[in-house]
Amino acid sequence: MPNKFRDRFWGSMFWILVTATMVVCLVGGAAGIAPSWRAQVGDGTRGTFTATRLECRKACFVYGDFTADDGVARRTDVMLLDGPEKMTPGSTEPALDTGERGAVYSTSGGPSLVWALAMTAGGLVLAAFLVRMVILSVRRRRRRSA
Repeated sequence: MPNKFRDRFWGSMFWILVTATMVVCLVGGAAGIAPSWRAQVGDGTRGTFTATRLECRKACFVYGDFTADDGVARRTDVMLLDGPEKMTPGSTEPALDTGERGAVYSTSGGPSLVWALAMTAGGLVLAAFLVRMVILSVRRRRRRSA
């Protein structure tokens, strides 16, 4: 005998998780497209990134300070994207500040733009899936009531 409460609970959890994943992918991916595109084409404030710390869990993230070549602009405690995976404190890397909140990009290039586009595409696929499921649900209810 099916437990209706349990089935509805897990059904609701599925839709909540799909919707939350869609929002995270769309917002996170779309927010990263413009800054990573600017870095890919070399547009931004050129400068030097100096590593201050390395945080490693499943992957390593390098944090440090960015100083523009003109010496005027300076950002502290920013992440280096598209750079070497591991840098020792005090080591430097040429970088671009493209306006990304909390991060600068290495001038050597990397996969950030691909990841931003892939996240956005994944969010769009989930959005299309949700819209399709809503349409099918509405059609099913209309057939039952007719």
